Amino acid sequence: MWGVLAVASLTPLPIWSRPACFGSSESRVCCKPDGNTMEMRACASQDFSVADRELNTTYKAVMRALSPDAQTALRIEQRGWLKKLEPDCIADVGDPATSGTIWPQEFTECKTQATKKRTQELRARNAMRQ
Repeated sequence: MWGVLAVASLTPLPIWSRPACFGSSESRVCCKPDGNTMEMRACASQDFSVADRELNTTYKAVMRALSPDAQTALRIEQRGWLKKLEPDCIADVGDPATSGTIWPQEFTECKTQATKKRTQELRARNAMRQ
């Protein structure tokens, strides 16, 4: 049976706790939403990292509340979701060879939205079980 999921531990990280820049000192790229392509990609990467951490936290909390059989079922389901994530986003945003320099950003944004949706699905499922 599902246990109580602690919502307080699932709140998104504040924007100031996320890393502002990526790369080495020679090739440092910082997030700037209205900046150049690389700066916008850095923002997309930050957003995905936050969404991915939130999904992982939610998944672990849900798993702790499940019976061993239910854990096995959810693990199989989650692995299936993970295997489809990138192919589904490639299908959504198109072929990288024909999409130009915006493709990596759109691909990452697709993964972010899918990850947020999966997090909400896990939370909703947990809420229905309580």
